[in-house]
Amino acid sequence: MDFWIQENEKQQDFTGEEIASFKRYIEENDVYNDNTFEFTERNLDYFSARYTRDDFTCYAELFHVNSDFWNSDEMDENIELYEKSVQWRNKTVHPEDSEYVIKEEKYLYLESFSEKFRNIVSSLNKQQAELFSCIDLLFFVEGSFYQYLPQKNFVFMWEKNGKKIVDRISEWLSVDFEDKIVVIPIFVPIRKMLFFGEYGYREAMIDYGRVLSEITHSVSDAKIIRRFETRAMNEKFRLDSVEKSILSIISC
Repeated sequence: MDFWIQENEKQQDFTGEEIASFKRYIEENDVYNDNTFEFTERNLDYFSARYTRDDFTCYAELFHVNSDFWNSDEMDENIELYEKSVQWRNKTVHPEDSEYVIKEEKYLYLESFSEKFRNIVSSLNKQQAELFSCIDLLFFVEGSFYQYLPQKNFVFMWEKNGKKIVDRISEWLSVDFEDKIVVIPIFVPIRKMLFFGEYGYREAMIDYGRVLSEITHSVSDAKIIRRFETRAMNEKFRLDSVEKSILSIISC
């Protein structure tokens, strides 16, 4: 009797409908019935029957088993080539001695920004440049979008009139970005996939998460926004949703 009371108390935080769903889909393994026809199959129905139906296909799991690291002479060669490509890109794209940087045409030195933004960049600059090879970080600061350039003391002006974009996003997501620094991390996995194939995509995803973690740890009030229609968001930033896409937004 005491056990029943304890179990009942534990389940008071959940509705009867939620408990029924958990018991059906988590505790049991439903057998898919071929004689049952549904116009629109629910996600819970599909995945709970994954062991018992012949037509089950999950492309996420297919990617998982095909993106393992493998040892080979080609891999060793490509690792070295990739690391050198990161160095080459860091030196040749937005070079420090460029006249456009010195004249601050489309570029701004960090000293022109607020202390909060400088602190975020300073924290990121402590990381190796390779961490950012598959991520283009855009910061909405003081009405414009600026692209972060790893280990440099200046940023690139990506979009001067960025407030219109942020206002549309704010209205769409029902999030207040007023007086906030908004971070748009653009995921570009192809830069690693060129060298490492599917494994490169896996590494790029891990790096993406590490960068988000670094930003949120450097700013106490940072908030990650993840659940939004990514394709619609990519359209707002003129991205193709495949080789370049937005998976998260950070509000500081």
